[in-house]
Amino acid sequence: MARGGQRQGAGGNGGLRTTQTVQAPAGENYGDKVAMEDAQRAIPLENTAGVQNQMAQGAPQGLPPSGLPSLGGPTARPNEPITSGIAIGPGAGPEALANPAVSTAMYDTLAAMARITGSADLEDLAQRAQQLGQ
Repeated sequence: MARGGQRQGAGGNGGLRTTQTVQAPAGENYGDKVAMEDAQRAIPLENTAGVQNQMAQGAPQGLPPSGLPSLGGPTARPNEPITSGIAIGPGAGPEALANPAVSTAMYDTLAAMARITGSADLEDLAQRAQQLGQ
């Protein structure tokens, strides 16, 4: 007859542990140590030892999407003041951030939202915006 708790070792995962080992720091009071161990058993943490080893060995951590600048790289706009786009300091103000070519009528936005959601209320709002010329 089998006794004891969960079995460790070989199984469907090749003998790898899927949760972290229950641990408590040495020197804790007995009651505190038991409570800490019980909490770890109640909600076991995923075993991340393999991930940490890969990180330590310099495994790739994922590449940023192409086209994004590097924070440590040279500036792409060496002649533009760092204050460009804000209301103080040299350079263009906040008006430089507006892109008039991207402007969309309220009707277009509401109509697109109504199509996506199927909302009759949004469709009514879109029609009202069209009647008002917005």
